[in-house]
Amino acid sequence: MPKISYTDEFKRAAVALVESGIPQKQVVKDLGVAKTGHLPLQ
Repeated sequence: MPKISYTDEFKRAAVALVESGIPQKQVVKDLGVAKTGHLPLQ
C-alpha cells in the first residue's frame, strides 16, 4: 500500500481543527484519513 503524503497546509488545517475543540476522531473522519492512520501531525 503506498504511503500517503500530506501537504503542510493540510497538516496545519488538521491541527487547527483539533485545537479549535473538534474531537480528533471527528476531524479524522471529516478529512478522510484512514481509520488505521492518524492525523498527519509530523
